[in-house]
Amino acid sequence: MATRDHAELELNLNLFFRAACEILSAKALVILIDDVDMSLEWGFKVLEVVRRYLACPLIIPILSGDLKQYEVLVMSHFAKELGISAEMRNLSWKELLTPSDLSEKSNAALPTMARGLAGEYLKKVLPLHQRVRIKSIPELLHTNDAPIHIECGDGGIELNDFLRQLAYALSFNANGVEGSCPPVEIETARELMQLLLILYRRKLIPIKSEEWSKKTWTTRDKRRVLADAMNEYWRNQSMPELYIRAQADVQLLAPQPPARLSDVAFFDPRQQDQTVANYSLDAQAAILRARLLKSLADIQSGALPRTLLPMPAFETISRDLFIRKADWRKFAIPGTDAGTRFMMRLYTHSGYYTSYQTANLLFFGRPLEMIISHLLGMIDQKNLRSILESPPYYSYFYFHPTQTTNLNIESSEQDEDDAASADDHNTGVLTTGDFEEKWLVRVSTWYERHPMLAKRPPSAQLIYKVINKFFSQINLYKAPLDSTTAIADTLHDQNLRLKLILMNAFASFENDKNALALENFALGELNHYRSAAAWNLNIVPLLNPVEDTFVGAISTHPLFEDMPPLKEISLTSASSRSTMKDNKNDRSEKKPFVFNLYSLRNTANNLSKEDKIINTRILRSIFGKNLHERIKISGAPNGNDTNITADMIIDAIRSNANKVTGRSEQIASQIMYIGGEAWKIRSIMTAAGRLEELLHLLLDMQ
Repeated sequence: MATRDHAELELNLNLFFRAACEILSAKALVILIDDVDMSLEWGFKVLEVVRRYLACPLIIPILSGDLKQYEVLVMSHFAKELGISAEMRNLSWKELLTPSDLSEKSNAALPTMARGLAGEYLKKVLPLHQRVRIKSIPELLHTNDAPIHIECGDGGIELNDFLRQLAYALSFNANGVEGSCPPVEIETARELMQLLLILYRRKLIPIKSEEWSKKTWTTRDKRRVLADAMNEYWRNQSMPELYIRAQADVQLLAPQPPARLSDVAFFDPRQQDQTVANYSLDAQAAILRARLLKSLADIQSGALPRTLLPMPAFETISRDLFIRKADWRKFAIPGTDAGTRFMMRLYTHSGYYTSYQTANLLFFGRPLEMIISHLLGMIDQKNLRSILESPPYYSYFYFHPTQTTNLNIESSEQDEDDAASADDHNTGVLTTGDFEEKWLVRVSTWYERHPMLAKRPPSAQLIYKVINKFFSQINLYKAPLDSTTAIADTLHDQNLRLKLILMNAFASFENDKNALALENFALGELNHYRSAAAWNLNIVPLLNPVEDTFVGAISTHPLFEDMPPLKEISLTSASSRSTMKDNKNDRSEKKPFVFNLYSLRNTANNLSKEDKIINTRILRSIFGKNLHERIKISGAPNGNDTNITADMIIDAIRSNANKVTGRSEQIASQIMYIGGEAWKIRSIMTAAGRLEELLHLLLDMQ
């Protein structure tokens, strides 16, 4: 009966379609069917209607949708028919399409059968030769001879320029080095239209043609509105790693900013959504611990949160960096200089448990957070107290504040003099209230002398890159690969070291007109820092005038000017001082890597479409199929996988130098500034901390 009804319906539909064509004087009718793939419940039924009743010469059905989701809904139907629907219902579409996942969750034969039936069914309903793949926006931008143009009112702009302007505004003040100005990636026309409408409704898209420029969204008010718009867009696009960055800019640009930097989830992995975080801090910490003595590495083990974007390992504990007990007793009592006590409090931490005694260990995270907070205008008693009374920002104790730690500082006579106890800590260093009030007045005066800080505060992206570079370099200093790292003797030296590392970190991303020296001030000789390449190439060009740059503002911060003399406060044990003296000559011979940023950017801007294609083909031939596929799927590199992939990239390029010769500068510029596959390479090498090494290798081949 059902078969007869089906045949009658099919016959009547054909008669209906024929009559419609005669009335419309048409050869066939086109039926557009959209969003079939959006419903597991009804999607298969719609496909069945197409298969049974629209397979007619008079009908041209056009279905749109994601082919992978079509596969899922058809596979789900056949899985239900095969009796495994309960298991299938709990799997994501990626799991449904992965045989190994399914075989672990159910009888392996049934999912294989379901996949096979789904594939054959779709070949019949959606014939292979009639499938048309719509190009993504990036593909259109790279393959179309005619540019894509956005028009609004009497103004307009090419899409490529629009996306570049938008990326610049979102990474305001960043020069693009080491991925500091990531591109805004739009995949589909629907996403593009939604973004344009969000910006238009907030009056962020210019109407007049002369208003389209790189500075379209760079005033403080426009940046805040833009960040809020991108916050909404990326949240709706389910892009948490981008949403959290825009959210950070909204918070930092608000009239009432957060109390401190670590109150912003973008800068605090502990607040990030662990269900979608892709990057492993545990893996980064494992890389750090491999550089340490086993006893010290064991102390600093423990679970860490995952992050939405790559972050460096936490600031490690160093047993060679603490204030000696004799100095602590001398300065940390009431009646001594309050400024000295303030500095000792800012730089040290002893709020942890131990089986023997508590040393006042030196950390750089607290002064780093304080200075960045001041650049953002977070200048009040609440901010200062919160920073001083919490474990140092991004240190081991920041993630494990109540951890019991046995540093194995021996109870010999020498060590009794070198380590300060918890009782000594409480005798006077906390009593800095009078100085704090004067300190905040000085910081407020400093902030007013730099009006650009209020008008153009650093973006969340710039701060993120600075924090990554800062802690990566600090950990090279505190967790050396060998015994050749010099350790400064006094708190004065460490304060100067912090200043130089932080200025250089900002200069690395703020300086966009000069050559850059990729040099670690943490490992440099402090007595001769003014002759260092990083000082002269990175920092000096940003010091005139000092009011116009973040580097200039940091150089005059009260922490580094008019502070009490700190040269009498020793920080290291006799053994580490001896190691420093024995190895100064070895380290002074190392030369920094210098490359011309302006030249690389010009090279990237002048690359033709043909050049980009040729360079991409060269890289593919160098990498081979396996490494190329590995790079393509490394959208969220982390831990050992990242380091292995980075090793493979370096080895492949080094082994195929003959293929790169003549184009190495072009390839380096493409990796630094162009999207697509080059962006994947840059992302992997940045996450592995080896982008500088890759650039060095390529430019040496020129």
